[in-house]
Amino acid sequence: MGAVDWGDVPTWLGGVFAAFAAYGAIATMKSQRQQIDEQRQFIRIQTALLELDHRDRTWAQALGVRVSAAEIKSGRKRWWRVVVRNRSSGPIFDVDVTFGAERPDTRSDGNITLTTQLVRAYTFRPFIPNHAPDLRVRLEPGGALAATSENWHSDGPRKEEPTVEFTDAAHVRWRLKSGELTKLGPVTD
Repeated sequence: MGAVDWGDVPTWLGGVFAAFAAYGAIATMKSQRQQIDEQRQFIRIQTALLELDHRDRTWAQALGVRVSAAEIKSGRKRWWRVVVRNRSSGPIFDVDVTFGAERPDTRSDGNITLTTQLVRAYTFRPFIPNHAPDLRVRLEPGGALAATSENWHSDGPRKEEPTVEFTDAAHVRWRLKSGELTKLGPVTD
């Protein structure tokens, strides 16, 4: 056996330590990437849950608004009576009640067709002047509003069921017709 060349041993030891350091760095980077991916997924899930919570709260107020409608008959006259009740926890704004009415319309070819036009409520209780162009009705929680349509003769075309539109406390516009709630979108003033 000969003498050991100590000049090569420190080189080999340095190489082994460098390999361990490189492996450690690669393992650390891989672990950090995995943690970052997990954090991104967690943030996506939390964002989705917050959006659902916000959507649920928005829908909860809109679902608290109730509309009851009845077609009233007296002799040959008929009309709609509508009651809007706010059973939500917040106020609703810009409540509007309209009725679809079939009206004869003469087309350019001379044929007559029936078209549906929206007609605003004829009266409101509590009394609100219907002719006011800037009608802005607000219903507090627990509040109610009654509206009636114009009357029509029983042998004439029937007016369509009432449509109620309102804006919730989050400034989202909603439509209630035939028991179906539709989100119309945010309101910008």
